[in-house]
Amino acid sequence: MISKTFWQDLSKLLSTMFVSSLKLLRIAHNLTQKQVANLLGIPVYMYQRYEYSKAVMPDEYLKILSRRYGVLIDTLTSDNYDGLLYIS
Repeated sequence: MISKTFWQDLSKLLSTMFVSSLKLLRIAHNLTQKQVANLLGIPVYMYQRYEYSKAVMPDEYLKILSRRYGVLIDTLTSDNYDGLLYIS
């Protein structure tokens, strides 16, 4: 379980840099890019494009990740980290 304090501290750190919600959630769930790509059934390079905001992730993949991470789709596509504070 990830504590609320962890997310608050991380949110402060992120105020000085940009990290995608996809990357934060992947790391919080101890997954590699390869593991997430396998979950979605896509090549790693394609997942990396989504994580680095070089391509738009299809709704089908967003639904899969939303269920896997236990968050709303809006949380996956947002640069606002407030929605990540209560992930457990």
